[in-house]
Amino acid sequence: MPHHLDPAVTAAWIAAGTSIVSLAGTVFVAYRGFRATEKVATEANQSAERNTERFVVATRDDHLWEKRADTYVEALSYVHHRGATRQHAQRGYRMDQESEARIAALLDSYDPGSWFELEGRLTTFASDEVVAASNAAHQANQKALIALGAWQELERQARESTLGGSAGPTGEAVLSARESSLEATKAAEAEDLLLITQIRRELHSHPRQ
Repeated sequence: MPHHLDPAVTAAWIAAGTSIVSLAGTVFVAYRGFRATEKVATEANQSAERNTERFVVATRDDHLWEKRADTYVEALSYVHHRGATRQHAQRGYRMDQESEARIAALLDSYDPGSWFELEGRLTTFASDEVVAASNAAHQANQKALIALGAWQELERQARESTLGGSAGPTGEAVLSARESSLEATKAAEAEDLLLITQIRRELHSHPRQ
């Protein structure tokens, strides 16, 4: 005789199987939901990290630009004062004592500080183009000062020799030294102008916040 299961047992097994399938489905749905939530959370965290990184980079860039702009303003002041001092020393005539005193006081009212400190800030914060232009202008100024010193020394020797009745530099030598000094000064002014132009170009091209 075929063996028949008790209907109650059969019903119990069917109910158990249905519960297992239902539980498995619930677990699967819950797992998929968890994975979806995890993916969303991961993407949100990655987006937040990217935004934070962009903010940090932007803040750093703004800080560096402020440092660069401050250095550029200081460099412009230094260059203008250097040029005015050079022109004053180069001037071949002198005014009355009171006027000369006012000019000297005006030039002395600005303290340019150490060139080495400014050069260090330029090297740190300035663009490669400004650093190159600054170095060229500084070298041209040094040559102008050397040429000016040579001319003034020959003039001094010529005056002393005239007063003392001794042989001294010829007028031709003094004139040649003066011409060399003027040429060196013009070259220095041209290099200063290139530097000023490059700094202004960078300052004006930076987007305003």
